[in-house]
Amino acid sequence: MTTTVLPEPRIDPFASAEALAETQAPSESVWARALRSGRVVVGGGILLVIVLFCVATLVITLPRNSSFHYAKQDTTHSFKGPEISRPVGWYGFDNLGRSRRC
Repeated sequence: MTTTVLPEPRIDPFASAEALAETQAPSESVWARALRSGRVVVGGGILLVIVLFCVATLVITLPRNSSFHYAKQDTTHSFKGPEISRPVGWYGFDNLGRSRRC
């Protein structure tokens, strides 16, 4: 049985960094690896949809005259029990007059 000895690659200590970079394989960037991963792409896509939805609904929730404004409370319904007549009141109301369904 014979063994073959390969010569070791010689590295010139005085060579420039550009010359060394050309001889070595290009390193893979983090973004390239992430975009190839299906889990990262799906998870990032879901997160992007959620963020875009939140930004898009700011137009509805920010104006003070909107019925969806966070400070809109109907204190006439405070601590009222369940009402069959309206779906909003099926589960009753809390101390600020908000429906307890959500």
